[in-house]
Amino acid sequence: MKITIQSWDEVNSDKIAEFSYQARQRDSLITEPPTIDSFRNTIEWWKNRRFNVPIIAYSDDEIVGWLVFFSFIPTTATIGRWHPITEPGPRQSEIGGQLLKTAIAHAKDQGFERFEAEITGITTQNEALYEVYKKWYEAQGMHLSTEELRLELDLTQLSITELDFPPRFQLRPLADFSNEDLEGPFFEMFDDSRDRFWLDLTVKQRRECFQYWLDRVRPFVEEATTVLVKNKEIVGLTVVRPIQDVGMLGPIAVSPRYRRQGLGRSLIAFSLQGALRYGLSKMQLEFDITNEPAFQLYSELGFTPVHRLAIFVLNL
Repeated sequence: MKITIQSWDEVNSDKIAEFSYQARQRDSLITEPPTIDSFRNTIEWWKNRRFNVPIIAYSDDEIVGWLVFFSFIPTTATIGRWHPITEPGPRQSEIGGQLLKTAIAHAKDQGFERFEAEITGITTQNEALYEVYKKWYEAQGMHLSTEELRLELDLTQLSITELDFPPRFQLRPLADFSNEDLEGPFFEMFDDSRDRFWLDLTVKQRRECFQYWLDRVRPFVEEATTVLVKNKEIVGLTVVRPIQDVGMLGPIAVSPRYRRQGLGRSLIAFSLQGALRYGLSKMQLEFDITNEPAFQLYSELGFTPVHRLAIFVLNL
């Protein structure tokens, strides 16, 4: 078996898409009618990420496994979801392990400080496959940083009609504030939270995630995104980004000093109403499954579970 790190110009993208298509059919990860074009489109998406390269395993010049390596934020290397993709058989774990070792070594060579792998769409149907990937990651020294639940709400059935903010609280557009204005309050909100992913980051990594999450270049729904202030103090915020006709809600946060006053509920209600006016049909969010109060709130607002996701991490 030969492992290569190549640029996209050096490989046949269609061949990789075909391999992925066949492999995903065998491992039952495809939940919708699959097409080769959907895999080609995903590869094109990866090509637009930073530092992206395909790492491919060959046996007798035939692809037997691969993964994609890229980055969202400066010091964190990421691989594709449910990667590596491997052919089935007795060498599957060996192929997966070697691809991961190569990717981790490449991340170190490129100066990254953190290596992440995300498994999304975990359901009862693919739980056994998730356990396989979990073993692969843990064998490379990676740890489970967080396990989250994705929830969804049908905005066309929205029944929330009024917002309930106490006196002296005001909603302001995100555009009224710079990231420098928001960074201190944001850190206070999330440092005192149950968000295991955030708490697992170094201070430097938290700053990078903050800048990515609040990146104004990435489109967001202005009608559903807001900053909550009391007098001139920033005490909460909520952000919604559109993905086709679905809104992704998050981050959502309230200052520790102002929790248990219904402010989080009202902020979410604002976002739901704004997303509906914008023309979105559904809203989704993700939260740490250990955060039971959050789950209770989201359930009361009408959100229902879609699937689980897990993020594995290695500090380099």
